[in-house]
Parts: sequence; C-alpha cells; structure tokens
Amino acid sequence: MTRPHVYEDSLAVAQAIEAQNRPFAVFQILADPTISDALRSAAEGVIDGTPEQLRHFIEVGQYEVDA
Repeated sequence: MTRPHVYEDSLAVAQAIEAQNRPFAVFQILADPTISDALRSAAEGVIDGTPEQLRHFIEVGQYEVDA
C-alpha cells in the first residue's frame, strides 16, 4: 500500500531538482552560437532572476522572444 505523503514528498523533491536545473538550461541556450541577439539578451537578463522568472523564461519566454 502506497502512503499518500510519499508521493507528495517525491513531487517536492522533483520540483526542487527542476528548480536547481533552470539556470543550467539558460546557460545551454546562451552556449548556442546560432541564437538571435534578442534571445541572447533575454537569456542574459533572466540568468540572475528569481526562480519564478527562470521558470517562466524556460517554459514560455524563450519561445516568445523570436515569435
């Protein structure tokens, strides 16, 4: 029988790991020499942002820049 709190704990751990990886995702974007100047500027502007700003950039913002 699975205890409900085990799932919640696992989800919290997964979310914490994802949050820690967001700056690396932005650095991966910056490492691409073929990105546009606008995307480079947006990525550089968010790299020191809050966790929420990083999450938004990775999930949405990077796709809106060149749209």
